[in-house]
Amino acid sequence: PVSFGIGLNIPVKGILSIDTGIDYSILTRSFEGIYSDPSSNGTNMIEGDVRHHMHYLGIPVNLNLNLYSNKKINIYAIVGGEIEYCISNIYSIHGQQAEIRFRDPVKAPQFSIKMGAGVEARLTRHLGLFIDPSARFFFQNNQPKSIRTEKQLLIGANVGLRFDL
Repeated sequence: PVSFGIGLNIPVKGILSIDTGIDYSILTRSFEGIYSDPSSNGTNMIEGDVRHHMHYLGIPVNLNLNLYSNKKINIYAIVGGEIEYCISNIYSIHGQQAEIRFRDPVKAPQFSIKMGAGVEARLTRHLGLFIDPSARFFFQNNQPKSIRTEKQLLIGANVGLRFDL
Protein backbone atom coordinates (compact mmCIF):
# COMPACT_ATOMS: atom_id res chain seq x y z
CA PRO A 1 0.00 0.00 0.00
CA VAL A 2 1.01 3.58 -0.69
CA SER A 3 -0.52 6.41 1.34
CA PHE A 4 -0.46 10.20 1.29
CA GLY A 5 -2.05 12.51 3.80
CA ILE A 6 -2.40 15.89 5.36
CA GLY A 7 -2.83 16.31 9.08
CA LEU A 8 -3.28 18.65 11.97
CA ASN A 9 -1.63 18.38 15.38
CA ILE A 10 -3.61 19.84 18.26
CA PRO A 11 -1.78 20.34 21.58
CA VAL A 12 -3.93 19.09 24.49
CA LYS A 13 -1.98 19.60 27.68
CA GLY A 14 1.71 19.53 28.48
CA ILE A 15 3.31 16.64 26.59
CA LEU A 16 0.05 15.34 25.00
CA SER A 17 -1.29 16.20 21.57
CA ILE A 18 -3.86 14.79 19.14
CA ASP A 19 -3.24 14.25 15.40
CA THR A 20 -6.04 14.03 12.87
CA GLY A 21 -6.43 14.69 9.17
CA ILE A 22 -7.23 12.86 5.96
CA ASP A 23 -5.29 10.07 4.23
CA TYR A 24 -5.48 8.62 0.73
CA SER A 25 -4.26 5.04 0.18
CA ILE A 26 -4.03 2.85 -2.88
CA LEU A 27 -3.66 -0.92 -2.70
CA THR A 28 -2.93 -2.94 -5.84
CA ARG A 29 -2.42 -6.59 -6.64
CA SER A 30 -2.38 -8.78 -9.73
CA PHE A 31 -3.05 -12.45 -10.32
CA GLU A 32 -4.14 -14.96 -12.98
CA GLY A 33 -7.85 -15.69 -13.03
CA ILE A 34 -10.99 -16.62 -14.92
CA TYR A 35 -13.94 -14.26 -15.25
CA SER A 36 -17.36 -15.73 -15.85
CA ASP A 37 -19.99 -13.28 -17.11
CA PRO A 38 -22.97 -13.65 -14.73
CA SER A 39 -25.46 -12.98 -17.53
CA SER A 40 -24.12 -15.90 -19.64
CA ASN A 41 -24.87 -18.65 -17.08
CA GLY A 42 -21.19 -19.62 -17.06
CA THR A 43 -20.81 -20.05 -20.83
CA ASN A 44 -18.84 -16.83 -21.45
CA MET A 45 -15.54 -17.25 -19.57
CA ILE A 46 -12.45 -15.11 -20.03
CA GLU A 47 -9.05 -16.18 -18.70
CA GLY A 48 -6.29 -13.63 -18.19
CA ASP A 49 -4.32 -11.29 -15.95
CA VAL A 50 -6.42 -9.64 -13.26
CA ARG A 51 -5.39 -6.31 -11.77
CA HIS A 52 -7.12 -5.18 -8.62
CA HIS A 53 -7.00 -1.51 -7.51
CA MET A 54 -8.53 -0.27 -4.24
CA HIS A 55 -8.60 3.43 -3.32
CA TYR A 56 -9.30 4.45 0.29
CA LEU A 57 -9.94 7.76 2.06
CA GLY A 58 -9.28 7.64 5.77
CA ILE A 59 -9.56 9.74 8.90
CA PRO A 60 -6.81 8.99 11.45
CA VAL A 61 -6.98 10.00 15.10
CA ASN A 62 -3.77 9.57 17.10
CA LEU A 63 -2.68 10.50 20.61
CA ASN A 64 0.97 11.62 20.77
CA LEU A 65 3.08 11.59 23.92
CA ASN A 66 6.15 13.86 23.67
CA LEU A 67 9.07 11.92 25.20
CA TYR A 68 11.90 14.38 24.50
CA SER A 69 12.06 17.76 22.80
CA ASN A 70 14.49 20.58 22.16
CA LYS A 71 14.93 23.15 19.36
CA LYS A 72 16.40 20.60 16.93
CA ILE A 73 14.64 17.27 17.67
CA ASN A 74 11.35 15.90 18.93
CA ILE A 75 10.86 12.24 19.98
CA TYR A 76 7.35 10.96 20.65
CA ALA A 77 5.17 7.86 21.06
CA ILE A 78 1.95 7.34 19.06
CA VAL A 79 -1.22 5.35 19.74
CA GLY A 80 -4.42 5.69 17.72
CA GLY A 81 -6.66 4.40 15.02
CA GLU A 82 -8.14 5.11 11.62
CA ILE A 83 -11.40 4.60 9.79
CA GLU A 84 -11.09 4.26 6.01
CA TYR A 85 -13.70 4.11 3.29
CA CYS A 86 -13.06 2.32 0.00
CA ILE A 87 -14.04 4.90 -2.62
CA SER A 88 -13.10 2.73 -5.62
CA ASN A 89 -12.66 -1.04 -5.97
CA ILE A 90 -11.93 -2.03 -9.57
CA TYR A 91 -10.91 -5.33 -11.14
CA SER A 92 -9.44 -5.18 -14.67
CA ILE A 93 -9.20 -8.44 -16.62
CA HIS A 94 -6.83 -8.45 -19.59
CA GLY A 95 -7.55 -11.60 -21.60
CA GLN A 96 -6.91 -12.72 -25.16
CA GLN A 97 -10.60 -12.48 -26.09
CA ALA A 98 -11.54 -9.25 -24.31
CA GLU A 99 -10.74 -6.65 -21.68
CA ILE A 100 -13.19 -6.17 -18.82
CA ARG A 101 -13.42 -3.63 -15.99
CA PHE A 102 -15.59 -4.63 -13.05
CA ARG A 103 -16.48 -2.28 -10.18
CA ASP A 104 -17.36 -3.93 -6.89
CA PRO A 105 -18.68 -1.50 -4.24
CA VAL A 106 -17.40 -1.94 -0.67
CA LYS A 107 -20.09 -1.09 1.87
CA ALA A 108 -18.22 -1.54 5.17
CA PRO A 109 -15.46 0.79 6.40
CA GLN A 110 -11.97 -0.50 7.26
CA PHE A 111 -10.92 0.00 10.91
CA SER A 112 -7.34 -0.14 12.17
CA ILE A 113 -5.37 0.63 15.31
CA LYS A 114 -1.80 1.87 15.43
CA MET A 115 1.09 2.00 17.87
CA GLY A 116 4.54 3.40 17.24
CA ALA A 117 7.13 6.07 17.81
CA GLY A 118 8.35 9.07 15.92
CA VAL A 119 11.32 11.36 15.48
CA GLU A 120 11.14 14.84 14.02
CA ALA A 121 14.24 16.83 13.07
CA ARG A 122 13.60 20.57 12.92
CA LEU A 123 14.95 22.05 9.66
CA THR A 124 13.69 25.58 10.33
CA ARG A 125 11.42 27.20 12.91
CA HIS A 126 8.30 26.13 10.97
CA LEU A 127 9.51 23.04 9.07
CA GLY A 128 10.49 19.57 10.25
CA LEU A 129 11.38 16.23 8.66
CA PHE A 130 9.80 13.23 10.42
CA ILE A 131 9.69 9.44 10.42
CA ASP A 132 7.05 7.47 12.34
CA PRO A 133 7.77 3.71 12.40
CA SER A 134 4.68 1.87 13.62
CA ALA A 135 2.67 -1.34 13.75
CA ARG A 136 -0.90 -1.29 12.46
CA PHE A 137 -3.59 -3.92 12.99
CA PHE A 138 -6.45 -4.08 10.46
CA PHE A 139 -9.75 -5.55 11.64
CA GLN A 140 -11.66 -7.98 9.40
CA ASN A 141 -14.76 -6.15 8.22
CA ASN A 142 -15.99 -7.48 4.86
CA GLN A 143 -13.15 -5.90 2.90
CA PRO A 144 -11.93 -7.14 -0.50
CA LYS A 145 -8.97 -9.51 -0.40
CA SER A 146 -5.76 -7.51 -0.01
CA ILE A 147 -2.53 -7.42 1.99
CA ARG A 148 -4.64 -6.04 4.85
CA THR A 149 -6.92 -9.09 4.93
CA GLU A 150 -4.09 -11.59 4.39
CA LYS A 151 -1.71 -10.06 6.98
CA GLN A 152 -3.73 -8.08 9.48
CA LEU A 153 -0.64 -6.83 11.35
CA LEU A 154 1.56 -4.62 9.17
CA ILE A 155 4.79 -2.86 10.10
CA GLY A 156 5.50 0.37 8.27
CA ALA A 157 6.68 3.94 8.54
CA ASN A 158 5.28 7.33 7.65
CA VAL A 159 7.88 9.76 6.33
CA GLY A 160 7.33 13.38 5.44
CA LEU A 161 7.54 17.07 6.10
CA ARG A 162 5.73 18.71 8.98
CA PHE A 163 4.75 22.39 8.80
CA ASP A 164 4.04 24.30 11.99
CA LEU A 165 2.01 27.49 11.76
